[in-house]
Amino acid sequence: MNQNEEQEKRKILRNSILLFSKKGYEKTRVNEISQSTHISVATFYELFSSKREVYENAKIYAINYVNKELWSYIKPKNLSDMYTQIQKRVKNMLEENDFNYAIFDLYMETLFGEITSDELAKSIENHERYKRGKYVDFYEAMNLKKSYELLLLDTFYLCNIFAEFNEFHAQKKKYYYSKEMSENSLLTQ
Repeated sequence: MNQNEEQEKRKILRNSILLFSKKGYEKTRVNEISQSTHISVATFYELFSSKREVYENAKIYAINYVNKELWSYIKPKNLSDMYTQIQKRVKNMLEENDFNYAIFDLYMETLFGEITSDELAKSIENHERYKRGKYVDFYEAMNLKKSYELLLLDTFYLCNIFAEFNEFHAQKKKYYYSKEMSENSLLTQ
């Protein structure tokens, strides 16, 4: 696959992630993905065999994106600092743009949803291995003594992501609901 095709595939993945987040997998149509990417449906099918393939690749993309964007910023000095840094980074990522929100939406669905392909299972396994490696590095650097502390790190990690994502989601929902209500009141006047 040439570089141009790789760029097109990445564009399709990024746009489909936004559409899947807004409309859900079932309601998103291939022609909507094509239109949002400014390609023809024929080009879509030259690059992907189906919407399902795009969805599976989008999940893998989400896992890799979160690994790269989240862990590259976390350099904790202690356990409390790790907790704070994860929380702060997730919050910042969610506030940066709609794409990051969509990525975390798909990331949560991927980690806690059905594993539908061997490639996705391998990607999740690699993600867990990568995360565990980060924990072990931190564990050794902090000279922690009890092995259960490693489990605490994972619990902190997941709790922070859930907490920030849920908080951000609630705020976003409240904003859109209030915006919709004000638009409806303008229509009835």
